Amino acid sequence: MRNPFENDKLPDTKPTIETPTNPFSLPPVNSTGREADPSVLPTRGISGSDYTSSEYSDARSVETEPGPRNGSSGPPPPYAEYRAQESPYGSPRPREKSWLEKKKEGGGIVGTIAGIVLLILKFLAPLKGLIFLAKPALLVFSGFASTFFYSTQFGWPMAIGFVLLIFVHEMGHVWAAKKLGLETGWVAFIPFMGALMTTKRNTDDAAQGAFLGIMGPVFGGAAAILVTIYGLSIQSPFFVSLGEIGCWLNLFNLAPVFPLDGGWVAGAIDPKLWALGMVILLILRPLNPLLWLIVILSIPRMIQAWRKDPKTQQYYAVPVKTRFTYLAAYLLLAGILFYFDSKANSWIQYVSHGVNQLT
Repeated sequence: MRNPFENDKLPDTKPTIETPTNPFSLPPVNSTGREADPSVLPTRGISGSDYTSSEYSDARSVETEPGPRNGSSGPPPPYAEYRAQESPYGSPRPREKSWLEKKKEGGGIVGTIAGIVLLILKFLAPLKGLIFLAKPALLVFSGFASTFFYSTQFGWPMAIGFVLLIFVHEMGHVWAAKKLGLETGWVAFIPFMGALMTTKRNTDDAAQGAFLGIMGPVFGGAAAILVTIYGLSIQSPFFVSLGEIGCWLNLFNLAPVFPLDGGWVAGAIDPKLWALGMVILLILRPLNPLLWLIVILSIPRMIQAWRKDPKTQQYYAVPVKTRFTYLAAYLLLAGILFYFDSKANSWIQYVSHGVNQLT
């Protein structure tokens, strides 16, 4: 039987597939903005645009060909000059002269002094790496100086103990500054005036100032009370006397007068207390030059606090609860220090009276 399909073969011609055209498509354009030849196979360029194989090499040659820019003629300028033309920051900015250099150029006595200071700073420049030793060096040197001056009045043992109690007092301020996030500056002893501690910036409000101020008497008063208790326990006139002096020193610092520690606390309670503190000090010791100096230093601060300046009023705007908290802490600390100072003083009087009777 014959296969009816044996003579049926597929045609040898290949079918043609017509690609539908997009009526919205645009003709290909080369890098020069002219319509590209559609007979040349397009090639994808580096920047994502369509180039033909020949046009791509032409575009690369145009881009990399050296020559003048911005329509100018002649060879291209050097790189540094080119940067100076394109950027306003091409030339370096001259260094601004310091205040001392300006005064030196002005001449005269001030200029001469400024020149001497600049010369000294020039010789000290190699030692700037040791500047971190300046603070402890000042503390140690001033401590030895204060000990020497106190020894002329009270003897070496009492002078050393007294300076150590002052040191503990100042460490209370340093600890409070660290708790408040304040960077401490200089800590130095001042003979016959105690010591001082500075900070790199001021406190944010009067409450922080009160905390910074009261921590000195807290630390120093605690150390003085411990020395007093130890002296009473072993019946030592030396330690009892040292503790009594320490209690009195911290009690005096609680006087509500700026710049004493009590003045900082009083600023958080009510700045008007500064005037009351000034009157009390002058009534108790009207002929003491140190008290007069403290009063004179407190007057500008008192005037500033009493003004109706918005920034000043905001600084002293302490919540009522905080005011009463510092008032209670102030009175409690002052009462404890007064008790141990009186107790030590009474014991010293008793011992002195007994020794006088024996002699």
